Amino acid sequence: MNNKNNILYIGIGVVIALLLGLVGIMAYKIFVDDKPTVVTNPVTTTTDTVPAAEAATPAVAAAEAVAEPATEAADDDSGMRVIVDGVHVRLRWGPSTDAAIYSNSHGHAIYPRKGQSLTYLETVGDWYKVKYKGHELYISSDFCYLR
Repeated sequence: MNNKNNILYIGIGVVIALLLGLVGIMAYKIFVDDKPTVVTNPVTTTTDTVPAAEAATPAVAAAEAVAEPATEAADDDSGMRVIVDGVHVRLRWGPSTDAAIYSNSHGHAIYPRKGQSLTYLETVGDWYKVKYKGHELYISSDFCYLR
């Protein structure tokens, strides 16, 4: 009976070792420069892209929540900037809360960072029209200010 128990313990040990080994080689799919990328190590990344259908994982949502760079190059003549004054402030395609939220291809909202400076284009009611990642979008004046 003792030999059977030893074999069972060895078998469990092998299974645990295999599981621990697999955890070490897990890969996460995230977006880098708007392209799906596989990350196998938090320090290094590969440049292999994965099909968009495979990239929609919880790791993608977490990686996309990382804020954008603090400033965007000014491409207007007014010199006016819109400064984001909140977290998870939604950018929209129109000047209304009924307008679609700016998001990635998986439907995850993309937010500017608190304190981020956006290019001001014009004021439409209680909304500012801004340039963000090459798109003309709207942000509520309740969550930002002009500078």
